[in-house]
Amino acid sequence: MQIALVIALYTFVEFGINIKETFRLRKSKNLEAKALRAISFSSTLLCFVLTQTAIMSFANEGDNSFANALSGVVFGGLAALIGLYVILDSFSHKKLFVP
Repeated sequence: MQIALVIALYTFVEFGINIKETFRLRKSKNLEAKALRAISFSSTLLCFVLTQTAIMSFANEGDNSFANALSGVVFGGLAALIGLYVILDSFSHKKLFVP
């Protein structure tokens, strides 16, 4: 139980730091800053899945595999969409600066 709480604490601290950095760098048009924001947000989304899995492993006596798999698919899909956005944005950014 303590390990699950430490994982949850880490996830929410990381989420808070990522939100703070997103607001700090929101006006930056730099492609590297956009990519770092996307990577950190995707990492936080995946940490939410790990947090849910850890907490549900001791909180519920039943089989949690379907709920864990569903949250993994949803949050993993969101992380993949963020990655796709960064890729497409980099291509459009590249077209703007080609002489």
